[in-house]
Amino acid sequence: MIFRSKMNIFREQVSGASALDEYLEVKRREFIGASGDELGASDALQLRADLERLDKRIQRQLVHSARSNVNYLVMGRVQSGKTGHQLGMLSWAADKCDVAVIFTGVTEALNGQTSYRISKDLGTLPSNPVATLNVPTRANAERDLFFLESILKRTKQRRDYRDGQGIWPERLPVLVSMKTKPRVDALKWMFQEVAARLGEGVTALIIDDEADQASPNAAARKNEEAATYAELKGLRDAATRHVWLSYTATPQAIFLTERDGALRPDFCAVSRPGAGYFGVASLMDATHKTSRVPVDDWVPAQRNADRVPSSLKRALCDLLVAAWLRNYKPDAFYWRTDGRPPEGMRSVQMLVHTSSKVRDHAVDYSTIATGLDQIRSAIERAVIEERPDAAPPELMQAIDALARRVNTRTGGTQEVPQPGLELLWQVGNLVSRTEMRVVNSDPNRPTAPAGPLPTDRADWEAHPIWIVIGGDILGRGLTIPQLVTTYFTRIAQAANEDTVSQQMRFCGYRGTYAHVVTVHALPAIFESFDYLAQVERALISTAEDWEEQDKNLRLDEPALWYVSRPTNRMKPTRLAVRDRELVDDNKSNVVLTLTQFIQPTSFVHNARELLAWMERREINRGFLDDWLLAECGSEDVRELLGRWKMTGRDDASREVAVELMNPRLGDLGLSNLPFAIFVRGLDVVQMAAVGAVPNIADLPVRRLAGVAPSAAGAIWEAGWAARAGLRPEEWFDSARLGVPHIGDAQRRPIERLGFDAVSAVVEPLALYSADKSSRVGAGLAVSITTPDAFEVRAIGVKAGSA
Repeated sequence: MIFRSKMNIFREQVSGASALDEYLEVKRREFIGASGDELGASDALQLRADLERLDKRIQRQLVHSARSNVNYLVMGRVQSGKTGHQLGMLSWAADKCDVAVIFTGVTEALNGQTSYRISKDLGTLPSNPVATLNVPTRANAERDLFFLESILKRTKQRRDYRDGQGIWPERLPVLVSMKTKPRVDALKWMFQEVAARLGEGVTALIIDDEADQASPNAAARKNEEAATYAELKGLRDAATRHVWLSYTATPQAIFLTERDGALRPDFCAVSRPGAGYFGVASLMDATHKTSRVPVDDWVPAQRNADRVPSSLKRALCDLLVAAWLRNYKPDAFYWRTDGRPPEGMRSVQMLVHTSSKVRDHAVDYSTIATGLDQIRSAIERAVIEERPDAAPPELMQAIDALARRVNTRTGGTQEVPQPGLELLWQVGNLVSRTEMRVVNSDPNRPTAPAGPLPTDRADWEAHPIWIVIGGDILGRGLTIPQLVTTYFTRIAQAANEDTVSQQMRFCGYRGTYAHVVTVHALPAIFESFDYLAQVERALISTAEDWEEQDKNLRLDEPALWYVSRPTNRMKPTRLAVRDRELVDDNKSNVVLTLTQFIQPTSFVHNARELLAWMERREINRGFLDDWLLAECGSEDVRELLGRWKMTGRDDASREVAVELMNPRLGDLGLSNLPFAIFVRGLDVVQMAAVGAVPNIADLPVRRLAGVAPSAAGAIWEAGWAARAGLRPEEWFDSARLGVPHIGDAQRRPIERLGFDAVSAVVEPLALYSADKSSRVGAGLAVSITTPDAFEVRAIGVKAGSA
């Protein structure tokens, strides 16, 4: 049976509405409840548009082509609703596929959270379209055949109904699996058994959540296959008909992993955030300046349970006053302009992330307990003595800061009262109702008997305040639902962009209470957040372009070019997953330097284009000695480069330069900077423009790469009389510059400019082979550089192609 039949709608005769329509209606009501009629309806329409766009592309690429599978990279921001998009695709699969698989990550906590979300969000739809099964290990699956038999039964019933042999539709089996070798192996075995027993393979939707974690080949650097990757590769072979969706907010590892790897995406889709999203760009925006609280007294080497840093006390007080606001003034905690009563969880949370080491987490637990005791004791004394001014100074600072933020957000319509005895008593009472959890792999961690973090809202609301202490386990996928305070002092000497981005758990749908959110971190961490906000913007805008163009990422390998400050030392991702042929390239501050430019026809064409371009600009003809200056913007330079005739690697380098000038890159590009174009040798340019062989004896000169043939100069001059298409290939067609173009003479006008600008040096340049006095040809050389404060970088570019 061909793949087309697998994509038929199974259930529409029963309900009249697809499972996807049911899901989207539930989300519409949820969005309106959270953000109001206008914004909520807009968010619902956006989610529908994202899912329907992906549906049409899948149908086109699978149903209307000979493909039997397709892999999409689905990109979104950190905690921006990718899970909602995944659930939407699962509801889509309920009408399209035989079975669905979702990989949740590598931790039990995340696996449980995902299972809960599927049951809560999809299991309660009117048609009850899915049945959730947790995937066992291969050994357990073979020992207890319930897992396999259940899938066989459901798959056969779904097919019977589709083929008109049954009267009831069977629910879609959704297999929830951790991304580990034994469980992926169980899925591979299951697909093979189903194909053998039913006579054909199943049609599957396979969702890889956090696709840059565990999925990329961690042994790529050794030219080997890591165990989990090998099983995922085998799973793709066993599931012969499938749609594979790789979800991530940090695709750096995917860009740099094996070029021909089994999990390389074919296409890209984007999951866009809704109006209430609060991300790293929001935190670093000027409007949230007071939400960023620098930590200046954290000394990791002096970690001591009895020494509570003042910065940690201040963070705890921020948490306490946020909890007070939520419990006693909810209209000020949740700010909505549509007049609806506030909605939200009756609990707030704090995340403490200072280290990856479990022994440090135990010390942090004791330190925080000491800090809370000290705060409560000080509040108790102040209340007993009826002296509100005797409250802890960190608490007074927190109340004052919160009052100002509430006043700004609500336009003065809501107020936080002065810290009187009643307010202090209420805050002190909240301290005793605080629940702490240490989340790591240590079975003897301080809060181990209390169990894992809640997944259900009612369990979170059992305590008005939660403090969650941990490291790497809290750094991916796991949602802390109403996180208002973050204390983040962990900084690595060799940090990776994707790892640090995933640690930003403060991101999420916090728009109605964004004014309550505070992040306490080292200044260097805030600097990295600012940089990562720019990287995120560049990644998403690039992904949106790929989606719009329906770009095939297998045929045209994905790469992201950007500019950054040389002080930034973060790498895109971990070294182990990188393909040796793909690099995180650093080109210093060179944007473009042409190396193949002495072909006579190119010289003529480019000379004409340069003169025409200059005629339309204001030129400073007496700038410095024989240098002319044109001050302009990035669009002017993009126009000139677009008209320039280039060949070979120069043409590819031009694409990179034009991309770096794309306004969508923002501060990670060059479009916001001024441009200065320096030109000299105008008399030679004018001769070349009319097709006359110019005099190159007095031009600046550089060495040719390789050795030119004898009589090379004469051959070059003869080339001016012949048309390129009517002559045999000559040495100058592939001749390349062998040394850098930019030297002291070219740096002089740049240094003279007096302000930072992207500089383009354009001049006729002669080349020699063995003897500098014997020039063999010339052309128009172009080099573009950024100011010294920037460098050009790339993620995913093929080594040697930049």
